Amino acid sequence: MAEPATITILPMGTPDLAELEASTKRVAKNLGLVVELAKPISMPPGHFDPARSQSDARKVVAAVPATVTAQPRPAPGTTADPKATRAATLTPMEAFGSRGTAPAPAPGKPAPSGPIRPIKVGVTDSDMYLDYRDYVFSHVEPNYRRAVVSTKRLKEAFWRRKSDPAKQQTRLVREIMGAVALAAGAPPCPDPACPASAARGPLDIDQKGDRLCHNCDLKLRGGAVRL
Repeated sequence: MAEPATITILPMGTPDLAELEASTKRVAKNLGLVVELAKPISMPPGHFDPARSQSDARKVVAAVPATVTAQPRPAPGTTADPKATRAATLTPMEAFGSRGTAPAPAPGKPAPSGPIRPIKVGVTDSDMYLDYRDYVFSHVEPNYRRAVVSTKRLKEAFWRRKSDPAKQQTRLVREIMGAVALAAGAPPCPDPACPASAARGPLDIDQKGDRLCHNCDLKLRGGAVRL
């Protein structure tokens, strides 16, 4: 039986390290897996768009070390390029807020043999956007088993409400949980109470639970998408 995957939380830029350390412990307890907090790294060059005062989520997640070598992507603008028609087919839920997720491996493949590859999740305090969305809480690349989460809009102060550190930390834990599930290859969950479901705003995150739903947990404990 293969050993469970190691999950690494990677501070990027200047997130609150005390909050991140506490969140890492909660994620480890909720998943029942080893979750490590790595040393902080710098944000990648060219990530910040001055015109938007936001960071490009694709450039930020590219700085998170990949643990899987993915197949080459189609050339931009070709019919095989998922970005070419993606914006026109977004649902309202996908088009606003939520998270960005690169295409996952095709379903129905047998469970991989050998050690299960690690998952790495970067956490930044910089606000992030994706080309067809105003902002994203997180961006996930299942083919590389990596993700990045932004804490910026998880803060009550961002929305001009009274600061609530406890609520902010719980939101971060849930976003990391969801990012881990999607990075492992699970599809977005339709259950709004599951951390792996989409969220249009922080209040949607507040409706989620602290643990993955039963269906997502089953998918991640065995089969082609697993931790």
